[in-house]
Amino acid sequence: MSEKTITDQEALNALNTSTKNSSRYATKFNDHTIVHPVTVKRPNGVEEVEIRTFARAGEYISPHRWEKAQEIEKEFKELNKAYTKSLRDAGIPEKRIKVKEIANPLKFTPMGDQ
Repeated sequence: MSEKTITDQEALNALNTSTKNSSRYATKFNDHTIVHPVTVKRPNGVEEVEIRTFARAGEYISPHRWEKAQEIEKEFKELNKAYTKSLRDAGIPEKRIKVKEIANPLKFTPMGDQ
């Protein structure tokens, strides 16, 4: 497998490009963590249910993953409510639970509005 090294100038050009083709990736900002249950089969054959993160607070995700995250949040509404409540009960500040969108460092605009 060949790897192509991206130059600093190419990275800067990508940051400043706002084409419809490139903006379809990672353009939705998730302001809170969404969790869901999964069944895991251990090496000894025992199946267990684990709670895993589907989308983390403060990350940019694709529109397709955003839609799926919304479906998971609706499907496991009580689980996500309990998760958020446990964070509050643990004394985590509200601004860490519901984070604000980070601005583009070069244009000081939200990343989704380029």
